[in-house]
Amino acid sequence: MDQPQTPNQSDPVKPVNDPRSGGHQPPEERVTQGADAPRSETDAAPPPPLTPKDWLMSNAIYLVILGGLVGVIWYKFGLEGVWTAAKVALGLGFVIFIHELGHFLAAKWCDVHVQTFSIGFGPALPGCSFQRGETTYKIGVLPLGGYVNMVGEGPETDEDENYPRSFKNKTVGQRMLIISAGVLMNVLLGCVLFIVVYYYYGVAEPPAIVGRVDPGSPMWVNGIPSGALITELDGIRNPVFKNLKMKVVLSGEGEKLPFTFVTYNEEGEALGERTVYLLPRKEETDQNPVVGVSPGRQLRLYPKLPIGLPVRRGSAAAAARPLPVEADEIVVAATDPDDPEKLKELKRDPKSDPFGYQDLARRVRALEGKKMVVRVAPAKTGAQPKTVERDVPLEGFHFNDTIVGCTQIQDDPHEKYDPFRVRELPLDPRHPGSDRRDPFAFYDHLRRLAGLPMVVQVRRGDPDSEDLRAEASGGPIVNVFVPPAYHVTFGLRMKMGKVAGLRENSPAAQAGVQKGDELVKVVLKDDRGEKLYSSAELDPERLPDELARAAAKRSGKKMVLLTIRREPSDKDIDLEPVEWDPRWDNDRELPLSPGSPLAIPQLGVAYWVLSQVVAVEPGSPVAEGLKKGDTIKAVSFKEKSPYTKKVDWSEWSELESKRDGGSQFDRWAQAFQLVQLIDDKEVKVRVNRAGDETKKDIEMTATEDTSWPLIDRGILLRDDYTIQKADNFGQALALGARETRNWIGIMYLQLKSLLSGRVSVKQVSGPLGMMQQAFTVAQSSDLGLPLLFLGIISINLAVVNFLPIPILDGGHMVFLIYEKLRGRPPTENVKLVATYIGLAVILLIFVVATFHDFRKMFGI
Repeated sequence: MDQPQTPNQSDPVKPVNDPRSGGHQPPEERVTQGADAPRSETDAAPPPPLTPKDWLMSNAIYLVILGGLVGVIWYKFGLEGVWTAAKVALGLGFVIFIHELGHFLAAKWCDVHVQTFSIGFGPALPGCSFQRGETTYKIGVLPLGGYVNMVGEGPETDEDENYPRSFKNKTVGQRMLIISAGVLMNVLLGCVLFIVVYYYYGVAEPPAIVGRVDPGSPMWVNGIPSGALITELDGIRNPVFKNLKMKVVLSGEGEKLPFTFVTYNEEGEALGERTVYLLPRKEETDQNPVVGVSPGRQLRLYPKLPIGLPVRRGSAAAAARPLPVEADEIVVAATDPDDPEKLKELKRDPKSDPFGYQDLARRVRALEGKKMVVRVAPAKTGAQPKTVERDVPLEGFHFNDTIVGCTQIQDDPHEKYDPFRVRELPLDPRHPGSDRRDPFAFYDHLRRLAGLPMVVQVRRGDPDSEDLRAEASGGPIVNVFVPPAYHVTFGLRMKMGKVAGLRENSPAAQAGVQKGDELVKVVLKDDRGEKLYSSAELDPERLPDELARAAAKRSGKKMVLLTIRREPSDKDIDLEPVEWDPRWDNDRELPLSPGSPLAIPQLGVAYWVLSQVVAVEPGSPVAEGLKKGDTIKAVSFKEKSPYTKKVDWSEWSELESKRDGGSQFDRWAQAFQLVQLIDDKEVKVRVNRAGDETKKDIEMTATEDTSWPLIDRGILLRDDYTIQKADNFGQALALGARETRNWIGIMYLQLKSLLSGRVSVKQVSGPLGMMQQAFTVAQSSDLGLPLLFLGIISINLAVVNFLPIPILDGGHMVFLIYEKLRGRPPTENVKLVATYIGLAVILLIFVVATFHDFRKMFGI
């Protein structure tokens, strides 16, 4: 409850601005003292009600503002956007209204004279204001919150010293109750909403599955692989990813957290639990403490979105199509992209591509969105094989498709590769009892089939359904032919950076590699001593993939010889050979933050990639603009604004890292990864040339490199989740109470982490950020999500309002505690100074939060 300012002493009981109302001035009510209660001078002769015309004239400014706001929303988002905005206003207004209702009910219970109780701000709507007893009730034109106006509020009221129903004449305990009632009501509302959600809808929570691991992070160093399921975290059994994130972000400096996890083999069998203690990392490049993990995904595509596709634009998956080929048939000819009216036989390579499916994949990509026909024949040809021509549907992947199978791995090198030999994926052991397929098994197929066309088998689901509980069972099964994907490059080779970290007990650590070393040569040999890979001119971006592909060509044991350079000596050091560890082949080790290094999973070594150009390929896209020795200091990508819908350059992302008392331009690893994922392959770089103090901005476009297969084919998969739903009302009560307690604790710990610097102020969201989230949530067809969001907002409002800042409920509670302990209230000067300080603090927080909202939303 934000205590209203006081009336002027010469105008004894005139209500004034109530900060709880957002600063709106309620209609003035002049009262005089009576024997039992103040009476308004206008009580004897109330003014006549305004006519609709008079009301419109007197409140034109409110209506113009409201109409202008509605018009802008209508222009940007249409009628549906106006309805969404109305739901947001009503929802948030309801939360604030409940806060004010708490003050009102407590004041009535303590027999305080309440003059006005308003739902919403601004003037009353026509016919929506009436007086019952001593209180005026009204509905304001702006439906955001409300306010309560009581007699005797504020330190300057002295005309009613003997009036027992004045707020200021109530006991300290009664005033404490009135002050805290709004906060208590918000906590109660949050708890009730949580109970309703858990009882009727359930809450979708990402389980604590290790999806991707950040190279060099605490989780990576301690050897927790992707696909692991965290079964216990610091006393929480079967945690969800939210527990993991909050425990890490809110951890104290030097605090180690116990992680217990289980891993699975290729058959889906659990390999037993293991516990490690992780010390969250908090460096200058980290906005908050991290352990280096992202949540897992499920093999289900996103539901239908207002804009966009279920796959990444321009990717191999965007060109994918369901080819009408049976299991006992092969494709012998297809539409010629150079002459779309004719069919042309597929080009075959008896050794590497006997069926010609690489040529088929090339045509599928070239004919994306166009008519295509294939000619198929029986796989077992007779004397006169019968061929059939069939039209290829334009559709590829659909929204809400569920992946259930894909091309099976053919380990026999002498066997002809046939992408139409499809096999169901194994069930996901992390979700026992469900029909979900294992996403990590699917990733293993993507990795091992990189560079080859493949078939992904999907079960069609309802594209418009956002219901997380509705699995896509019962839909038709469709085999979608997906061409191979390739990296896009600029024709640059960047400088190898220093070793950023080593996994415990890894081959690199056993060889003697240390943090700060530089890899200068890598040699990979098979068990007969034959070289499979050797290079003294290392390309740091290609190195992990080149080594993995070279190792995959031969079975059996393989050895690695590393040559390093260690400061302060400039001499190269040859280390003892160590064994290549194929158990980490399928580990998803990807740069998750701008300052992340790159890793070779099978060696357990991570290194930074410098943005310094070592070599430029002749004839490459940047051959005319960049040259050897240039340093890229910042990068900007083409992106579409979610507000203006225009494609423009993003804000500059600096590639400089500051660590160990120095700085390096070593953030190229994630920047290069982002180039593979963005729709538009145009990039702008800010270059510093040796010997030239001026910075030069260069635009360059990445082109496909068919010698470097890409594992990711552009299928956009949803985050994994489990539904936490109460089996009965008693369980819903327990879950709601637990969620209320957790959110209160989380918010206070977040404030503590902000004040201590453990969490960056850049993470703070203000009114714009909250409205953006509310707008997104309000568009959901699942009522449980908006109710859950309102519950969190209600708890947030309670916590913020009870902070010990003057003009907030918590600040006035501090004054009342002081009065209780000292037997007298603080002096008026102390209250005045404290109020100004509190107002300054609130304004500062508002400005900082709003600034960061603008930065996130508009890239300023």
